[in-house]
Amino acid sequence: MSLILGLNLGHDSSACLVKDGRLIGAITTERLTRIKKDSNINAATINYVLDMAGAKLSDVDMIGFTGYEYSPNNYIKVLNEKDQEIGTWFDINFLQPVVPCQVSINGIKKKAMHIQHHLSHAASAFYTSPFEKSACFTLDASGRSAPEASSLFAYGEGSNVFPFYCPGLMIGNAYSEMTPRLGLGAGLYKAGT
Repeated sequence: MSLILGLNLGHDSSACLVKDGRLIGAITTERLTRIKKDSNINAATINYVLDMAGAKLSDVDMIGFTGYEYSPNNYIKVLNEKDQEIGTWFDINFLQPVVPCQVSINGIKKKAMHIQHHLSHAASAFYTSPFEKSACFTLDASGRSAPEASSLFAYGEGSNVFPFYCPGLMIGNAYSEMTPRLGLGAGLYKAGT
């Protein structure tokens, strides 16, 4: 049996649980806290999906996550190979599709993989589609400090998603600038939600 805990540690924080390749359950933190766009993932969010499978954190084989912002009060700590907490998700080399590391949740350490933010968007669209092959394009505003992270082209085939990064292609940031002008609201927190 394989049990994988998926976490989004950014805005719209959430958790999901995958058992033997099948999604068992998922929830966003805001559904529990009633705080729109809540980014503070907590024990309740994680326990919600673990309870759906009758599992405990100690049963989890691997954690896959995207996003990360350091705070001394974080319930979840991302650790490097020297057991030191990583300061920001930029320290994880966010343009790499998948980066191995460790996650500590309430003192319990687990093997983990940081999944690049846009790759996780593309994978969630492809893996839940009925297609065997598909082109994927993701788009959102990911901050001006990393414009190359604001969009992604990818190709999905079988059980794989292959990313094609386009450094300097700032379509997501253009989206974020245009949505307020079109009356749709701020790009990251209103448009598209």
